[in-house]
Amino acid sequence: MARDYAKKSAPKKRTRNATRRKKQGFPTAAVLVVGMIVGGFVAFLAYLKFIPQTGNTAIESKQTVQPTTKPQPKPQPKVEEVPKYTFHDILEDKEVVIPEEELQRPENKVSMQYVMPCAAFGDVKNADALKAKIAFLGFESKILPIDTKSRRLYRVQLGPFSSKRQAESIRHRLQENDINDCKIWGKKL
Repeated sequence: MARDYAKKSAPKKRTRNATRRKKQGFPTAAVLVVGMIVGGFVAFLAYLKFIPQTGNTAIESKQTVQPTTKPQPKPQPKVEEVPKYTFHDILEDKEVVIPEEELQRPENKVSMQYVMPCAAFGDVKNADALKAKIAFLGFESKILPIDTKSRRLYRVQLGPFSSKRQAESIRHRLQENDINDCKIWGKKL
C-alpha cells in the first residue's frame, strides 16, 4: 500500500496524567542527631576509661592493712665488659705505601674510545646545518667524508670520548633537543 509522505502529520505528544512525586532524600537532620548521640556516647566511654581512679573509702576501710616487710634487693647480674678495640688508634699511626709498579696501568688491558655518529648526508650543506645545531648546544662535531660504491656521503660525528658514560650523557642532551639519531660506537685502541 502506498503512503503519502508529503502530508505527514506531526508525531503526537504523550501526555502524562499522573504527576511524578519527588524522591525524598535521606533526612540529613536525623543523621546529624544520631551522629551526635553516638559521638557523645563514645566520648563518655573514653572519659570513663581515662579518669583517675580515686579510692572508695568504704572499700578501703574493709581491707586489712598488713605490715609490709622491706623486700630484699635482688642481686644484680654481672655485666660483662665489652672489649675495647683499638684498631682506630693503630690505623692512625700507619702509612700504606703502594709500589710504583702497581700505580701504572697494565699493558695488557684493552682500553676503548667511543665515537657518536649522528647522521650521514649526501649534501655538505645539510651536514653543516646539523654540525651548527650541535655546536649551539655546546658540543664539538666533525664532518667526515665517506665514499660508498654509488656516491659520497658526509657523516656528522662527535667524539672520541674516553668513557661510555660521557658519551651517553651527551647523547641524552642531544635527544632533549630533538637530535635522536646518534648512536654510540666503541672502538679499541
